[in-house]
Order: sequence, then C-alpha cells, then structure tokens
Amino acid sequence: RKTGGSKKWLINSQIVLTLLSCLSGGTLIYGWAAYEPLLKADDFYSSLCSNSTDGRAAPNECPPQQTALTLVFTVAAVAFTTTLLPCGVLADRLGPSTSGLLAGVCLACGISSPILKEDALLLPGFVLIGVGIAFSYATALKSVFLVRSTQRTLMLAAINSLFDSSALVPLVMNILQRVGLATTGSLFAAHSVLVAVVFSLLSVGWVALLGGCRSDVANAGGSKRETLVKDPRWSLSLREILRERDFRWLACFTAIHIFRLNLYFGSVSQTLERLDDDDNLFALVFAASQPLLQILLSWPISMIVVRLGHRRALVLIV
Repeated sequence: RKTGGSKKWLINSQIVLTLLSCLSGGTLIYGWAAYEPLLKADDFYSSLCSNSTDGRAAPNECPPQQTALTLVFTVAAVAFTTTLLPCGVLADRLGPSTSGLLAGVCLACGISSPILKEDALLLPGFVLIGVGIAFSYATALKSVFLVRSTQRTLMLAAINSLFDSSALVPLVMNILQRVGLATTGSLFAAHSVLVAVVFSLLSVGWVALLGGCRSDVANAGGSKRETLVKDPRWSLSLREILRERDFRWLACFTAIHIFRLNLYFGSVSQTLERLDDDDNLFALVFAASQPLLQILLSWPISMIVVRLGHRRALVLIV
C-alpha cells in the first residue's frame, strides 16, 4: 500500500528525530570519560578531599572524590541495565509516544541535576539519566517498524551506533568548558533543553503518526498489520519468549557484554591517570572517534548480520 506524501514526510521526520534522540540521549555510559572532568571542575565531592586547605580538590589527587564519582557512574549504569526490560514492557503497553515522553522527562531532569551543584542530588540525577536511557532505547526500537523490512537491520545498526556515538555530546561540552566559552552549569542546562525539545517532538510525532493507537506497527510505514500478526514471532508472549533457549543465551551474552562495557568506561579514566594521561587526552580522542567510526560501520554491520544471520554474527563477535 502506497503512503501519502504528508505521511511519508512524517515518517521520515520521525526517523530523523529517533536517530537524534539516540545521539543526544545515551550520553552517560559512552561519554563518561568526558563527563567526569566536568563534574570535577565543579568540585563535586571535593569535600571528601583532605589534601587542600580550602576543601577544593587538587586535580587527580583525591581518591575519595574519584571513588564517589565512579560510584555515581556505576549506580547509573546499573539503573540503565536493570530497567531495560521493564521499560521495554512499559513501552509496549503505553506506546512509543508515552514512553518517549517519559524518557524525555527522566533525561531532562537528570541532566539538569548538576546545575544545582549539590553533591546529594548528583547520584539521584544520574540514576534518572540511566532510567531515561532505557526508556529512550526502548522507544527508539519502535521506529524499526517505520522502514521497509529489508532496511530494518540497517535501522537497528544505526540506532545502536548512534547510542555509542552519543559520547560526542559530552565531548563537545568538555571542549567548550576547557576553552572557557561556557560554564559547566550552562552546558548541562543547554543539554537538558536540547533533550526536552527532541523528545517532546518525538512524542508528538508518534501521536500524529499512530493517531492515538498504542501499537507501533498498526498502519505505520505502509505495512499491513495482518501480515505481521500472521508471523508467529509477533504472537509470542513475554513468558514464552523468556522460555526460548536462544533468547536466554542471547540475554546472557548481552548481560556479560554490558557488564564488560560498564567496567571499562567506569575505570578507564583512573587507569589513564595512572599512566600519566592527566588531561584525559586519550579518553577524549576515543570519544571523538566513536561517532565517525559508528556511522561508517553501520552499513557493514547490517550486511554481516543479514548475510550470516544472528547466530553466526554473534559467534563472530565472540
């Protein structure tokens, strides 16, 4: 069935907004190496330091401050991973418009927490960011049904790649703060406003596209719902999916992979500081290289999965 010009424009706009939400909303985990110096510059947890008379932390010389910031990252990362499943269920039940709005609220509130410069509010704020990323990811996956079936693997690769590339946002914030063009508080405020605008437009777009329907596949992208319902994969309940051996193996693999990523991103700054990379140059270069690499690799990754299948592709990754 052909799609009208106005609806096609709306679908394309929704895809662009989805990809933009991935780039702006998943910054916590992959951009922590750039976030951490910003928080240190605002003297978060500097009261834990005892090596300065005025209570301010000397750069890279306060292990208690480093431990407290690492704890913030760890708890936020755990909040993200543990809420992925319930956020996915809520996204299915409530629809992408509501889940996108919830993602925007959580992210905007969490990202704005450093503006208040209160140590006690930093951890709850970053936990909200973790939950917001989970909602954002679950909502972004709904846009897969807006493209043709032959392009869905590419769309999935693009979503995941842009989440990885979200390290670009805190990297730009870090550079602006270093050269003195903006304060840390103003940067977090601008990021919060950007996220609020993007997710508000995304939520409104889903309402306009689906006409209030909770289903993400009903009458979207020109695909007939009947053809999807006939596919047995779409008729499985959550309990039946959890019983599948392939799903359990994939869930185990993903959990280990996420744990490995979180361990790396949470400890890389301390490791580099011990190697005399005091200005976090390597971490910033790594964050800067991610967007270009991820965008360039989206299409090859898509082709590998299509040609080899999911099982062989996972073996290749291992």
